Amino acid sequence: MRRHVENNWRGVPDARLKTYRSRLRGNAIQSLADLALIAEREPEDQLSQTFTPTTLKPLIHALTGHGCYEISSRHYEIAKTMLDASISRLQALIDPDYQPIVAPSLEKDVYLLRVLQAPTTPREGLEKRSLSTVKAQREQTSKERRSLNDEYLRSRFL
Repeated sequence: MRRHVENNWRGVPDARLKTYRSRLRGNAIQSLADLALIAEREPEDQLSQTFTPTTLKPLIHALTGHGCYEISSRHYEIAKTMLDASISRLQALIDPDYQPIVAPSLEKDVYLLRVLQAPTTPREGLEKRSLSTVKAQREQTSKERRSLNDEYLRSRFL
């Protein structure tokens, strides 16, 4: 399946494409559920080796449309979900002496981000980007994924 996706489904007969994509969707959803289970149940020493900013960056960027020419409502909704999941964790980092000063402003700003409506039609990225810039971003993300895989394989088998 991975090779099919990497090759943009070239070589897959049109009659089988729907079946392959359906199978891929099911596998992806199951993988996400499995990752959530691992994140909930594994000890921190194991999680700190798996779920790092470096390993999650390509996934987060892809999920939020980083490197996409058009940003869809799905990208915005996923970004809001990430905001909701992380804001309480980040608020805990604010020094208690500064809480009364920072908290009201932060809560107001977060509220404004939460109530923003995602557009129903895709929008261009914030800055006008050429197709070559989008391709360059996707190539960079691809390099990051390959690098993560290579690092893992080297650490595992050497």
